Amino acid sequence: MLAYQQAHQAAVKRVDFRQFVWFCADETLAVRPAQKTFVNAIRHELTERCTFTSAGNTMQLVEDLRKTIAQAVPQPVSPDKENDIFFVYNQLDWEEANAITDRLSEQIPLEMLTIEPDSEDEYKEITVRNIPKSRLAVVYFKHSADWALPFVKQVWRLVGGAGSTTPILFVGEDDPAHNRMRGFKAPRVISCIQPHLGVSTEVLRVFQQLSRQ
Repeated sequence: MLAYQQAHQAAVKRVDFRQFVWFCADETLAVRPAQKTFVNAIRHELTERCTFTSAGNTMQLVEDLRKTIAQAVPQPVSPDKENDIFFVYNQLDWEEANAITDRLSEQIPLEMLTIEPDSEDEYKEITVRNIPKSRLAVVYFKHSADWALPFVKQVWRLVGGAGSTTPILFVGEDDPAHNRMRGFKAPRVISCIQPHLGVSTEVLRVFQQLSRQ
């Protein structure tokens, strides 16, 4: 824990420092409550210079490190976007997300992506490719808050952070109550908690505001 804290402090203070956290769980051993608490704390502290991975082996870890360290080629800023809204959600929230996107699709064309737990890294790459092509990206959560916060932090960093051409609406439902603690403040990110019916209303409001700019 001390080594993690020291590295985390260095990542906060030094722009040339990168912190990588590798959680490689042993499927034959039960995760102790203290371990689970520590891992969750790390996930919630992720920043632009701190990356968390649960790669299953060293080869996958090296690939994750390579992708993170590699300098991204800046994409030309273009007013043309292929999609109006790119809506991302976890499979755990399929039922609620389906109701929300049904309402939204009556007014705005949507591109949707369901994140399946066993293929998160693959879907993260798809998300990063599609966000720059969209006028607004939405990351929605209800039952998947523990997934959503670290996911949106890493995606935000990978699409350019403050320099991204596409804003991200990070929106969760107010039930369960602990979702209210899952916020993410960063440039080009709008973070909010809404009741179920308020999610689609907020997405429309943000999109219409962007359209007037």
